[in-house]
Amino acid sequence: MMDFTLENIFVILSFFISWLVMLESFLLEKNGGKLPLDNQPFMIASLMSSAWSVASLLAWWLLSFTGLGLVVVIVYPLYSLLGFIYSTVLIRDAKVLRPEDLVLPVKYLHFCRSFGLVYMLLCLCALAERMGMLQLW
Repeated sequence: MMDFTLENIFVILSFFISWLVMLESFLLEKNGGKLPLDNQPFMIASLMSSAWSVASLLAWWLLSFTGLGLVVVIVYPLYSLLGFIYSTVLIRDAKVLRPEDLVLPVKYLHFCRSFGLVYMLLCLCALAERMGMLQLW
């Protein structure tokens, strides 16, 4: 049985954030890569996934993670940073005056969806490790 420590709760919430990352990518692709600014589920997912970068950095600083839990807390801010750099490179030649004119390339959306899937699996493995069902080292 797993204790409900702040570290464990963070990993559980990270699992749900991985779903939001995939949902956000799906909604963007469904909208042709354009930001669906009138779509409330997209806006909520986008806000929460963006805020999770800050939450991850604070958790890394304030909590005591070990094993795969440490990987969970480090990987998300890294994904945010690399995603920002990657999207900037992909749209560097775009002439965008308004956010609603921005079209994100499918490559970037696949990058986000792939990360969401891998992050979800990482969270599941971290939870299994914290419950004593998985031992990697």
